[in-house]
Amino acid sequence: MEHVTVDIAISTVKDFIGTKNGSGKFEGESGLTNWLWHCIMNGDGEEHYPGTNGKDEWDNEYTGPIYSVFTIDADEADAFSDEVKIGDTSVIWEDSQGFVNRCDFADRTQTLQFIENHAQGG
Repeated sequence: MEHVTVDIAISTVKDFIGTKNGSGKFEGESGLTNWLWHCIMNGDGEEHYPGTNGKDEWDNEYTGPIYSVFTIDADEADAFSDEVKIGDTSVIWEDSQGFVNRCDFADRTQTLQFIENHAQGG
């Protein structure tokens, strides 16, 4: 059996600086959105399911978008200084049409309020 070596490139936040998003999943979003989505795909981010214990108001399983929350660190703030600063929170979700969206907030309370309101159509 032949031994095959595969080089896997480890991505860093700096790899996403200057990313231009045309049409597609990240349409209209910046490189920071791509970076945070990359982090989600690697198991990072704090998942939030609006409502209580993953249930909707009729006690059904929640089937809406899963919101992932990130606290912006120094490397991210440095790479995307025109968008965020250290300690900001970003929330990322994929909508029903497959587009990835991001909103940034100055504090965690605003982020969690946004998630609850957005999930209820607000």
